[in-house]
Amino acid sequence: MCATRRFNGGIRGRRYGKLRALVAGNRAALGYDERLAYDLARATLNREPADQVREAVLKRLGRRGLVSLAYALVASQAFPTLKYALGHGHECTRLQAGGVELLHHENVSA
Repeated sequence: MCATRRFNGGIRGRRYGKLRALVAGNRAALGYDERLAYDLARATLNREPADQVREAVLKRLGRRGLVSLAYALVASQAFPTLKYALGHGHECTRLQAGGVELLHHENVSA
């Protein structure tokens, strides 16, 4: 079984470029606020120091913005964690947007 995440509804074609940029780690294609969120997410999920980006988020978005981003990070990890705990995390990961495959990783040893 391969879990596929598809993004079709609610995103206009021009926004797929942003999603592609996020998947590829292309910070230059992101706006300032998007880069702040991206940098905070990367640092947090990789358990890297994030004091500077956290301060920038607080300055730009305030405490509520920082808390909202933190909750989004926690929520984004819930399904993958559940999937791995149930033994389905080793099979594959596929990300599609607008019918275009952005990421496909399959573990052949599974």
